[in-house]
Amino acid sequence: MGHLGDNRRVAKNKHRGQAAGDSPNELPQPAEPGPGQPIPWPRPIRERAWTDADGVRWIRRGSSIAGNDIRRLLLDASIPVLLCYSLEPRIVPPVERAELWDRIRPYVTGRLRDDATDHTSFDTAEFRDDERRSMLIIEESC
Repeated sequence: MGHLGDNRRVAKNKHRGQAAGDSPNELPQPAEPGPGQPIPWPRPIRERAWTDADGVRWIRRGSSIAGNDIRRLLLDASIPVLLCYSLEPRIVPPVERAELWDRIRPYVTGRLRDDATDHTSFDTAEFRDDERRSMLIIEESC
């Protein structure tokens, strides 16, 4: 999709061209960390919004999704998938999505065997833009 930028990276979660609080419908933006404070990882699912590199605003639709709904969105090449697992979230290209599904499936379907050493988790949600296009956002944490 052209609105994701040439290098396939996406911008940090900031709404361009408008200060927080300018609109009563605008969702609050996280505060910038002060000197010596850790830099928080982007968490669009918790923040309920994401702005991509082209300034397109994506808003979370409903609550988290699981299982077959994740698989359907993840494997649809027409829907962008944003994976958040660092300070630089990335768009997952369609050629990598089946492998990603294989990796997250046990976590999002409840079929993961108990492993006291595995602290990985995945949160997933569908987002929509003003044109009603969908985006799947996956946040991985450990």
